[in-house]
Order: sequence, then C-alpha cells, then structure tokens
Amino acid sequence: MTLDRVPLEVAKHPVGLDSAKNSLIQKLNLNSVNDVLKIGIWGIGGIGKTTAVKAVYNQIYGDFEAASFVINVRDTVAETTGLTKLQKKVLKDTSKYGDEVDSVDEGIFLFRERLRRKRVLLILDDVDAAIQLKALVGDWLAPGSRVIITSRDKHILNVAGISSECIHDMIGLDINESLHLFS
Repeated sequence: MTLDRVPLEVAKHPVGLDSAKNSLIQKLNLNSVNDVLKIGIWGIGGIGKTTAVKAVYNQIYGDFEAASFVINVRDTVAETTGLTKLQKKVLKDTSKYGDEVDSVDEGIFLFRERLRRKRVLLILDDVDAAIQLKALVGDWLAPGSRVIITSRDKHILNVAGISSECIHDMIGLDINESLHLFS
C-alpha cells in the first residue's frame, strides 16, 4: 500500500536553510537501515527549527514506507484530547487508520500493531514534555526508522534518549544571511 504524501510548504524566502538541512540529513545517516535513529533540534522560538525540518522532510520522506510530520505538539497537547489527537494523526499518516484511538494506551498498542514492520519517518515539532514522547515515540519503531524532534528545551531531547552528537543546536543567521533576508 502506498500512502499519498505531499511536500510541505517551507518558506517564502529560505535564506540560510541549506546548511541546516544538509547538517540534519547527514546526522540522520540514511544509509544505515539496521537501527532506529533519533535526532533532536533545539533553539529559541522563531529561529527556524520547524522550517529546517520541513525542508528535510520534503527531501527524504520518499525514502520511507511511511511518514508523519506532527506540527505544534506543545499547543495541540494543551487541548483536552490532544495526545490521542496526535496519535490519530500519526496513524492516519502512516497507515490510513486512526479514527479508532480513544486513549493514549490504545494509541500505543495500535502503533505496535500497525507500524512495527514499517520503516517510518516521524517528525515531532515543538515537544515540551516527556509524556508527549512516551505517547508518540516508543519501542514500536522498525529498524531503519528515523525520528526528528524539535524543542525549545534541550533537556527534553536528553529525556528522549538522543545522544549529544545527534542534537543539532539551531543558531541564527550570520550577518550576510540576515542582510540578504532583510533585503
């Protein structure tokens, strides 16, 4: 079964994006299919974490059996049924099923049942709590899967089990890039 996937809108003026995108793709080590790899991106709000991971997603999502980009995890979880809503989205994106998730535990069970044999690209944008990671990333990932997590809090990336060499510190534009964007 092939799932319909469309590229994400990245940025109207993507100044300075290529270096961040290329660095992240290199960290993903896409040639290795024997392991599950998680990478993290952290930095202040508005610095370009989401834009960078959208560009990465657009370049590599076709290399995976299934892919899901979950934007604004922090804001969505603030809703009463936020975690189950996010689980439904991941299941719908990766397996065309998701409507039957009524609890976080049920969502985790369905991840294991439906996705444990699929090579998945999962991007979680703006994670700010360990419970979000528990509900959305677990032992259900098949070898060759890749997870990218963005956060404003580097500690969350450590909680996710991401090694320091797999954490990308997002920095602002240099002076020339800033002038280019401004003009």
